[in-house]
Amino acid sequence: MIGKRFSHYEIIREIGGGGMGVVYLAQDHHLGCEVAVKVLPPGTLADEAARKRFRREARLLAKRNHPNIVVAHDFDTEGGVDFLVMEFVPGVTLRERLLAGPLLEPEILDLGEQLLRAIAAAHEADVIHQDLKPSNLKITPDGVLKVLDFGLARHRPSVDETTTNATITETGAIAGTLPYMAPEQLLGKPADRRSDLYSVGVILYEMATGRLPHEGGVPAALIGEILHRDPPPPSSRNPAISAGLEASILRALEKGPDLRFQSARDFERDLKKTPTTAPPRWHIPWGWTIPLAAISIVSVLLALESGWLRRPWGMGTRGVTESIAVLPLLNLSNDAEQDYFADGMTEELITKLTQIRDLNVISRTSVMQFKGKKTPLPEIARLLHVRTVLNGSVERVGSRVRIQAQLVDAVHDHHLWAESYVGNLSDILGLQTEVARAISNEVRVKLSPGEEARLAQVRPVDPAAHEAYLRGLYLWNGREPRDLERAIEQYKKAAALDPGYALPHVGLADAYDFLGNYSRIPQSIAHEKAKGEALRALAIDSTLGEAHASLAELKTEYEWDWVEAEREFLRAIELNPGYATAHQWYAEYLSRMGRHQEALAQIERALALDPLSPPVNGMLATVYFHGRQTDKAIELYLVALDMRPDVLTRLYLGLAYLEKKMYPQAIAEIEQAVAGSGDVPLPKAILGCAYGMAGRRTEARKILARLEAQAGEATVPPSCMAFVWIGLGNKDQAFRWLEKAYAAHDSYLGHLKVAPIVDGLRSDPRFIDLLRRVGLESPVGAS
Repeated sequence: MIGKRFSHYEIIREIGGGGMGVVYLAQDHHLGCEVAVKVLPPGTLADEAARKRFRREARLLAKRNHPNIVVAHDFDTEGGVDFLVMEFVPGVTLRERLLAGPLLEPEILDLGEQLLRAIAAAHEADVIHQDLKPSNLKITPDGVLKVLDFGLARHRPSVDETTTNATITETGAIAGTLPYMAPEQLLGKPADRRSDLYSVGVILYEMATGRLPHEGGVPAALIGEILHRDPPPPSSRNPAISAGLEASILRALEKGPDLRFQSARDFERDLKKTPTTAPPRWHIPWGWTIPLAAISIVSVLLALESGWLRRPWGMGTRGVTESIAVLPLLNLSNDAEQDYFADGMTEELITKLTQIRDLNVISRTSVMQFKGKKTPLPEIARLLHVRTVLNGSVERVGSRVRIQAQLVDAVHDHHLWAESYVGNLSDILGLQTEVARAISNEVRVKLSPGEEARLAQVRPVDPAAHEAYLRGLYLWNGREPRDLERAIEQYKKAAALDPGYALPHVGLADAYDFLGNYSRIPQSIAHEKAKGEALRALAIDSTLGEAHASLAELKTEYEWDWVEAEREFLRAIELNPGYATAHQWYAEYLSRMGRHQEALAQIERALALDPLSPPVNGMLATVYFHGRQTDKAIELYLVALDMRPDVLTRLYLGLAYLEKKMYPQAIAEIEQAVAGSGDVPLPKAILGCAYGMAGRRTEARKILARLEAQAGEATVPPSCMAFVWIGLGNKDQAFRWLEKAYAAHDSYLGHLKVAPIVDGLRSDPRFIDLLRRVGLESPVGAS
């Protein structure tokens, strides 16, 4: 993009951006001045809903003329790309300013009043911002605050508006940024100007304390805190805050909109009443100055000697789990084709570290979201709930590889340790072990004898086999059926080149399992192939936690061997306690068993390891859904969709709406799932069920006919036919197909104990008998 021209604007460099657009510094060749040019981010150019929001932002900014709101100069389209030209605002964002800690009260009041004047101007034009947060606010060198981003703004709803659409974007995701969203927004209710004032309250709280009022460790916990808990008073975190400012902030953070300030002007007037006193100054008698200085110097020297100042606070306490994120290693090989190698090295290093029980290692899904981005380390630490970050690079030249690693206290952006490791590709696993052991030493985590033994268990690997495995891993992480098929080719190549290499067999087991779930191959064949590969992996290395987790999942999905499945899950977690996927799959198993509290504990653990993973967040929602807390599940499905639109999450959100008899919303979500899933039968079947329940029987029967035409193919699970008949209210046909599903060992029968979709069958003796045969007696909700 650098050097590209849009009309007479020449792009100079990137200066910011996010999901709603990328902002570049540009030269206006007509006026000879610098401007900011905002364009839609890659991947959204064909999204008409995103373009519609972008055009709306341009119109909203063009109508605003306020000293605290960024000025729009131009909006146009060139080469199919929409771009918005705005004034270039020098300075730093409030987010960057807060990295240095809380602000003094006079500055808080000054910036707060400027922000409220800008919001008042927007509200008076019937515009609700909906996404106020520190990264959207710029402070110029002379102290002027500017509101930069109106990408999610909209016109205020009428007073009698009751639909949830007011706070939902065109993609179906809640609009806003979670920590700054008002309770009513999280509940799907219309946002109004008081919702913006709640966000202002959060921002003032953060300016006053350096912390957010609610700090739930995972999205679900954060939502629960925002909805149900009062924040700690700001003065409990910063005693210098005056009672007047504290009262204003807490009023803005009231749960009920009617209890907050009713207008930005009211809020601003309240802040003006707060006296701007200078911070207290401590007076130290002259005679004490030299002794105190000497004591301070001695204390610092002792701290340096002990290493306390060299590592993050709290580290070095035996038995306390430390948290670390391994950021994507940079590819220094001057070859974009080697990205798979750098990504694979990152994942393998994460896997090495997860074997250390007292080290909480963030999983690949979450850290990969920062690949190629210039997110400040303190912001990464906040989002991932870690204190320590490992970043570095990998360079491959011929048969040699160099790993450069740097450990940073990300909260304080303080360098802790750096080292470079060089070796042959055949000893790549040994290099990774060296890095893992050095990190454990640096963060003062004591390795158990078992962990020491596992880390020391390093065998040479054939370089070509390792390369094929990394290529397979790269493709596997795409999760698309075509990627999985290509991943299988690479995993097979790796296994053939090095018969003693266990990990390619784990990759094959998981890939075959997913292809069965996607109905790309018959479930019976998927199970046979996947189980064979998992057992081969364990025959090579019985201590491989990932292989035990894969086997446990197969025993759950296809064999209904519930006792052995749980034993394998527990063995996987014992061997690799930091493997987030094992906790996620075990949570799903427990949820199917109706053991919802245990399932919550496991999925919370998975979230601690992989907080930004949409599938893990979606599974949290599913645990609540199976536990019949449908409203809570809907909230959490919307959060997961906001992270990344996903077919399975949409499908389950549709099922949750179906359970609430919200048929239009259910059908809308399920139709999107069908559109995004290709030819997978399950979303079609659920759509047929939804049509039937909503009274759209003709459409339901059309789907039934299409599925029946394919029913002779082994890739159409019989349970899919049963679901459509359930929607049409025909129990006899539903049981006919459920019996076929039982004979075929259809994996979807494993959900029968808790799935709401079959609630209408629970009192039938045929259903109770079916549950007994599947091994799920004592069904939840049976009457």
